[in-house]
Amino acid sequence: MILISSRYDSIEIQSETEPYELTVFLKVEPSASELKDELQVNADMTFDLIGNLGVLDYKIADSKEIIASYKR
Repeated sequence: MILISSRYDSIEIQSETEPYELTVFLKVEPSASELKDELQVNADMTFDLIGNLGVLDYKIADSKEIIASYKR
């Protein structure tokens, strides 16, 4: 997963109850204008690779603000 306008920080997995969730925390540059397009492509690939994933959230690492959220 390569993002031009952001940098990976960490992940959090919720696998106790369905829907299973993955949260990806990113260090985001202020000028991340194409970020949501990039995240959509990454979300599509992630759902293809993880068959039982129900929710994928991308959040800003420092503030925990949601950048984008995707559901299967």
